Parts: sequence; structure tokens; C-alpha cells
Amino acid sequence: MGQTDQRSKIETFDIAPTYTHVINANTVFNFGPYIRRDAFNYYPSKNAFADLGPIQQETVAQQRSLTNAGVHTDISYVKGIHNIKIGGVYGQTFLRENDQIGIVDPNLNEPTSDTFNPILSSIDLTRGGSLYSYHGQTDVKQLALYGQDQITLGSWLFNVGIRGDFYNGLAIQRQAEPRAGVSYNFKKTNTVLRVSTPAPWRPLSTRTWSSQAPVASTPSFRQSSRPSAPALPRPSTPDSATSSTPDSSRPSPNTSSSAATTSGSTPTTPTTSAFSAARPSPSPSSGTTRRSPASPSAPTFLRPTASAPSSSCPRWRHASSTRRSAASAQRPVLRAPRFPSASTTTRSTTRPRTCNTTCPFRKSMWLGFNWRYDSGLTAGSVPCYNPTGANSLCTATSITLPNGQPGIDLSGLTPDQQFQAGLTCDGVAATPTSGFSSCDVNGLTSQLVKIPAPNTEDDDKNPPRIAPRSLFDIALGDDNLFHTDKHQIGLRITAVNVSNKYALYNFLSTFSGTHYVSPRAITGQITYNF
Repeated sequence: MGQTDQRSKIETFDIAPTYTHVINANTVFNFGPYIRRDAFNYYPSKNAFADLGPIQQETVAQQRSLTNAGVHTDISYVKGIHNIKIGGVYGQTFLRENDQIGIVDPNLNEPTSDTFNPILSSIDLTRGGSLYSYHGQTDVKQLALYGQDQITLGSWLFNVGIRGDFYNGLAIQRQAEPRAGVSYNFKKTNTVLRVSTPAPWRPLSTRTWSSQAPVASTPSFRQSSRPSAPALPRPSTPDSATSSTPDSSRPSPNTSSSAATTSGSTPTTPTTSAFSAARPSPSPSSGTTRRSPASPSAPTFLRPTASAPSSSCPRWRHASSTRRSAASAQRPVLRAPRFPSASTTTRSTTRPRTCNTTCPFRKSMWLGFNWRYDSGLTAGSVPCYNPTGANSLCTATSITLPNGQPGIDLSGLTPDQQFQAGLTCDGVAATPTSGFSSCDVNGLTSQLVKIPAPNTEDDDKNPPRIAPRSLFDIALGDDNLFHTDKHQIGLRITAVNVSNKYALYNFLSTFSGTHYVSPRAITGQITYNF
């Protein structure tokens, strides 16, 4: 067959000019068009059968692109106690997706086996089939209009505003978002306390929308699904939340956790999200600024009212299973996979305010330090034990071992996936080529993922998570090395993950697979401003 030579290529360009016009001493106008295109290409081996391996039974090719284009404009007016800003944002997302897939494992769809599916025979390359090719495209349009006012009264700062979003995609949504915030400056201690209660709206993820409806209606996908699954999914709608972002002008993210869309499925429907935040930010003192936002969050998803089963992620597939009774149809299924239950970030930057010729630090030199703590994203694909939980999907992995002890079924994960999760069974660690079919509940541990204790897993309140972690970054820079006025040269050195923490960011995510935290890296940057 020859050696495998699979490759991938990512292409990106981004253009975003901004025009600023000072109308008078109190008014400024901004206008900025933008366009960004991201393209991903995945190339299989020249010999398709060379792609056959321990964890791959198909040859796959993919060409995907996502282009965001639009314009933003605003006008700011500052006078007296008021700082008013009114503006709008229009954006359009162009999605294009092409996929080719073919079976290269002769045992995957063996005609004499009980699991033989005649529909898949047409793409079985081992029996004269050909590649299945799919093309999908769609456009998502979004318009946002907003107005806000920052009112300063002594040590008090009030932030009031409203934003309206008009969203046209596979779903249509209109929503007004009033926002309010207040802060107080304790001048004696150089501390600012902020409290805000906005209600931002988050659109659906646009990463796989071009394939959501067409693939679901494709006969080979529809007929190879579970018999009890509906033929067509109902498009998910965007969700709203209570959040801590006080800026009414901030564009809603175009990739959010609002939907776990996969090929031919809408596994969950978002219903509620709750965020809160505290951001004590001491004012600059002796050239040092510090900021420490802390944000607990609890987005919750419910099972959809109509959905095709997921074809890529076991955990989400169980979420849309019909085995549960109708009485539990509205029971929460899973916390949002993109949000940790809590995160804290502390940033400190030091810039000497005054300096003479004998000072070792120049005025433009600065030192920055960043500490971030995350409690860990949800990791629904991590096996666990809870055979009787009313809101637990651990029933699929809860078993009784031959010796009568309670155990956890690990056969749903390949050895390499067990290794990625850092699973250890009775002191023996999984490797990329050697794993476990099962393990007793007390013997299964991991330093990379947090496995709920036996009989405690709850998809809403206590799901499996990535293990908590702390990351530290340090940066040193000088924005004006030669102390010039018109032409300035700057230098920056940044060290990311100084402690070289070995940790997961997510595990078998519906959106982006498995990612590790970036290892320690030191980078340098030279800037030229004119």
C-alpha cells in the first residue's frame, strides 16, 4: 500500500482598515470595512488504501472555507458627564464545504456480517465503490444596532445601553438586549469595583452550518441512522444569556457554544445560560496596573425536540438517544462544552512613570505578568460510573466486571484516545497503542481529566471536566527603544506557559476535537510605528 502521506493546509488572510474623522472637539466618527477568509484543506494519501490504520477505516478529503465580511461604524460624543456612543455592525458569513469519503477497511461493511449496510456499498472502495462527494454552502447575515452612554458622577460611573440583533441564517432571530452597569472608584485604595447585568445574545456556531441541513436530507445518511430518529433535524435557534459584558457595541461572537452542530444532526438545543463576574481593578499606582476578573458560568443545554443522531461524537449521540422516557424529555443534558465552571485571570503590568539617566528602566519599558486559572471545560466523552443517575449518561459505560465489582467500560475509546485523556487503570497508564477495555471504578484515574466519583456524575451539575489548571505568562517590552517622536521602534519578548504545564484544553470536543495547552514558548517581536 505504501506509506501514508496525509497532509493539511490552512490559509488565512485578514484586511480591516479603519477611517476616523474628528468632527469637532466633542464628536468622533469611525468607519471600517473588514474581510477575513479562513480555508482548510485536508489531503488524503495518494493511495487511498494507505490511510487504513488502527483508528481510521476510511479515506477522507476536505476543502472548507469561512469568509467573514462586513462593516462597522459608530459616532462618539463626549461632553460633561456623558460619553455617548451610537453605531452599528453588519456582517455576512460565507460558508463553503466540500467533503469526500470512502471506505478502505474490507471488514467495516462486510456483506456477510449482521451489521452490513447496503447503502454504504457504493462508497466501499474495497469492493469497487467510489468516493462519496458532498458540497454544501450557505450564507449567514447579521445586523446589530446599538447605543450606550457612560455617565460619570464623582466616583461613580454608570453604563447604560441597548443593542438589537437581527440574525438570518438557517434560523432567524430578532432580539433586543438592554444592558446596565455601575462602578465605584475607591480612590484611597486605588480600587474600582464593577457590577453589570447585561443580556447579550449569542448566535449559533457557523463552523458546520453549510452541512447541517443538506447532509441530514441525504438518503445514505438518513437511512443509515437509527430507525427511531426523525428524518430531518429542526434548525437550532440562537440563545440568550445574562452576562457580564457591559459594552453594548461589542459584536456578538460568530462562533459560540450555542449549538453542537455536526454532519446531519443538531444534538442539543440551548435553553438557558448564566454568567456572573467580579472585576476588582486597582487604579494605576507607582506605574503598576493590575486586573483580576473572575467569572463563574453555568450554560445549560436541553435535549432537542427534533433531531437526527450525531455521527461523530459518542457523547452527543447518547444525548439525542430516544431510550429515555418522555417524562425526562426536558431534563438538562449537558453543560456547555466551551465554558469552564469558573475562571480567574490576574494581569499585572509595570511601567515606570518617571525616570532619569541613572534609572535602569527607561520610561517606555514595561513588564507584564499574567496568571490564569480555569476549573476546566466539560469533557462529555470521558467514561464514568453512575448506572442509576436520573440525569447521567454514564449508564452506557457503567458495567459489572466478571469478579462482581463495579466497572467502567472503556471500549468506546481507542488506546490513543485513552492516552490523550491520561487514563490510568490500577496504576498502569494507557499508551497510544495499548489501552484497556474496562477498569474498576476505583482504579480509573487521570491527571488530565476530572472523572466524577462513582454514582455522582450529573450532566447538568457535575459532568466530567478537564482537570483544573493554572498558567503563567511573562512579557517584557519597550515601545520606543530610541526615544523618537514620529518613527518609533519597539521590542517585545513574551514567554507563554512559563512553567511548561502539561494539560488538556479540551477532549474529543464536538467543535474542535482534542487540544493540549500550548507548551512553553518564547517569542520576540519588533514593531515599527509611524
